[in-house]
Amino acid sequence: MHAGGDGDYVLVHTWIEALMSDLASFAGPAGQPDQLRPGRTGLGPWTLS
Repeated sequence: MHAGGDGDYVLVHTWIEALMSDLASFAGPAGQPDQLRPGRTGLGPWTLS
């Protein structure tokens, strides 16, 4: 879960099998978890190295 400046996000990363995984993202207005909806295509996490 991530509380972003532009809304809240939930990322669900699951293992399917072997080296395969799936990432689902949900987004919604800040502080309104009942408004979470599937995120737009291409939305994903990033990290700083």
